[in-house]
Amino acid sequence: MKDEPREIEESSPEPSDRLRISRVLLWLLTVSAVVALTIAVALHWHGPPLSAPDPYATLPFRPKVTYYGSQLTVINTEKESYLDTQLTLFVGWTTCRVSVGTIPPGREVSIPLSAFTYEDGKPFDAANTKAKLLEVRAHMNGYEVHRDLPPPQQ
Repeated sequence: MKDEPREIEESSPEPSDRLRISRVLLWLLTVSAVVALTIAVALHWHGPPLSAPDPYATLPFRPKVTYYGSQLTVINTEKESYLDTQLTLFVGWTTCRVSVGTIPPGREVSIPLSAFTYEDGKPFDAANTKAKLLEVRAHMNGYEVHRDLPPPQQ
């Protein structure tokens, strides 16, 4: 018998199969778009860095402090005034403070150590009490700035 050539039939998907394939492709396209958008948003808006830049890092605050006997002198070495200047001596577990006010650029202010007072109002006795740290605190360019310095040596 002679083989008769058979006609190869092309099978085309039925309409319901085409619809199912279209739905799957549309679903995959939607999912990949959502994933891509999520990644793009995450990379763009990842929030502040873990170590946020210090706003005081570029703000100069270098008061020069000198001690002469029982008084200290603070010199403003900046181009801006020191406003609401306060000096704090850390003595043991307490502090002694004195308010100095405004120190214009290039100017100096001398303060006797006896002007420092404890929180209860008693004066600081520089002859019999040793301070551990001097802090100079002021306002400059809208920021509160401070510098920790060595205390007076007796």
